[in-house]
Amino acid sequence: MSEAKGLGKQSKVGELEVVQEVTDWEYPNHTYLLDKGKGWLVGYRNVLTGEIKIFKSPLKQFSKSHRKFKKVVDEELMRAYTV
Repeated sequence: MSEAKGLGKQSKVGELEVVQEVTDWEYPNHTYLLDKGKGWLVGYRNVLTGEIKIFKSPLKQFSKSHRKFKKVVDEELMRAYTV
């Protein structure tokens, strides 16, 4: 388990996974970096601009409900979190 960038010792993030949204709807489908165990969103890559955003604190209200995702490899997104 690694300490999340910018977070205190009690806010730890476990194993990470990268998922790309594939939901068929009118919104852009971004690529997300999640804490695999807790489902927290720690960062994402904007599909329109390619910009990577890493959050100072994980977004705990992120929900996969009513959406579809596939696991992908995005090493740049993973590196942006660990730098």
